[in-house]
Amino acid sequence: MAIRYEVAQQDTYLLVKTKGSQRCREEAAACKTALFRTAGQYLITNVLYDERELENRLSEFDTFELASAVWEFAPHVDRVAVVCREDCASDNTRYQSLIAAGGLHMKVTSDMDDAISWLGVEA
Repeated sequence: MAIRYEVAQQDTYLLVKTKGSQRCREEAAACKTALFRTAGQYLITNVLYDERELENRLSEFDTFELASAVWEFAPHVDRVAVVCREDCASDNTRYQSLIAAGGLHMKVTSDMDDAISWLGVEA
């Protein structure tokens, strides 16, 4: 199944829920690029990216390439909180480190409340 996503504007952040399977870097990059462009259209600088229903099948090299593809959005997006499944935490922590090298502020966690708090949103 390809990546599917839903976008909903909240008060101070854009909520993105993804489902499906990341099978190749190009598909994942196209999805993330579309999502960051959407955030720009809403003029929202914080993104809460819920990928608990997303199956990641990307290699480490693909993960690096994907991180490189989203660096161009660093000036438009202030913070990205990624909520992932616990079994994907180590892969996503590597991704977080790569993203940070490009200038985006990202937190990867398996706890939705933690992610929302990090974005600076009052619960």
